[in-house]
Amino acid sequence: ISVILKMDEFEQQCKAAADILKDPEIEGIIIGSGAGMGADAGLGTYRGQNAGVWPPLEKLGIEYTEIANPQFLREDPTTGWAFFHFTTGKYRDTPPHEGYNIVNKWSQSKPLGLFSLTSNVDGHWRRVMSADRVVEIHGSLQYLQCSTPCGDYIWELQTDDIQVDPESPEKAVKSPNCPHCGVSARPNVLLFSDARWVSDRFDEQQQRFMSWKRQFEGKKKVAIIEVGAGLAVPTIRQKCVELAKELRAPLIRINLEHSAIDSREAMGVKAAIEIKATALQAFKEIDNHM
Repeated sequence: ISVILKMDEFEQQCKAAADILKDPEIEGIIIGSGAGMGADAGLGTYRGQNAGVWPPLEKLGIEYTEIANPQFLREDPTTGWAFFHFTTGKYRDTPPHEGYNIVNKWSQSKPLGLFSLTSNVDGHWRRVMSADRVVEIHGSLQYLQCSTPCGDYIWELQTDDIQVDPESPEKAVKSPNCPHCGVSARPNVLLFSDARWVSDRFDEQQQRFMSWKRQFEGKKKVAIIEVGAGLAVPTIRQKCVELAKELRAPLIRINLEHSAIDSREAMGVKAAIEIKATALQAFKEIDNHM
């Protein structure tokens, strides 16, 4: 007696994604990732099921959008820098999860490889692939700039630049200054209500991506994976849809809470695959069908 087991919707969608990614006509992969990408590594997201980027926020009665704001850092630097001390340390000490390497492995068979576009500021993509193939659209917490700014200077954060009170970890006792003018430094990330972000590093990354992308404006084909990108700050969602339409590419959306691709988004896209799962769950299942 033979037993035929039907695939559930999750498996079907993952198999459909694998079929796209295995297609020899697909010569490159673009992956766009939001905060949900890091949840499988234990990193908190800003909203949703895995919300929680800094434990003291709730106790202090502060919203994430308040503390991740240049005005807050100016008005309450001891709390602001304690927040950034925690997040930079958490990102530094947490290794990227297996899903990063799975995606990187898929790209090895593609002549034009992989390019990552991410709104995450954790620097994790640069730890698993060439930094020249990563665009950090909101910058990276691993870098600093002048808070004024006095110029377009960007430099790396050192581990001892920020120190907190051991007895009161929600208060910083040391924070970095600009080495050029001496005023307070700040993270080189695009914060909320931010008109002073120095975007030179992002601009260079974006130029490299645009040069790489031009290869697909003819007959060469690319697949686009969008993962863990929420609705509250929809930059990555919008960018992936825009690219899928521009390049007539298939779009694979992986999202635990907001996986639906509506008719407006799907219009002009070669194929639309919706996978309701975490990044790692989806990548492992897709990999099973590769």
